[in-house]
Amino acid sequence: MEKRIGREIKFIHILTSRYVTKHIKCKEKKHYSLIQIDIMEYLAETKKKVYQKDIEKEFGLRKSTISGVLDTMQRNGIIGRFEDKEDFRSKQIKLTEKGEKTYQVLIKELLEMEKLIAKDISKQDVETFFKVADQIKENLKNV
Repeated sequence: MEKRIGREIKFIHILTSRYVTKHIKCKEKKHYSLIQIDIMEYLAETKKKVYQKDIEKEFGLRKSTISGVLDTMQRNGIIGRFEDKEDFRSKQIKLTEKGEKTYQVLIKELLEMEKLIAKDISKQDVETFFKVADQIKENLKNV
């Protein structure tokens, strides 16, 4: 079968999702999806106020998709939605104390996965990978 970029990206996504499901979990042995972990990381690392529309833009996902993920995270006590004193129509999204602790556990395991992914790949090849990935994203962004 001929190699295709899209198929390879899909296969890598499947493998990383399987790895996360099998190996990355927090103390209460609960599994989190890649997007939930990514959102936790975004909330932990972003120094500005974060709203749902910011998360939608950051991850390039639809409002309905992000709403469902955030609803699940809120039910699990990972995030909270708080009234913004400057804009009462918008809800600011923040990690809860439980979310912060969960993120600290998960990020260590995620960094171990990153090491595994990059094992035996030269620094130059990793840089080339990111350059190509950025170009693919750019090519698909406005389609």
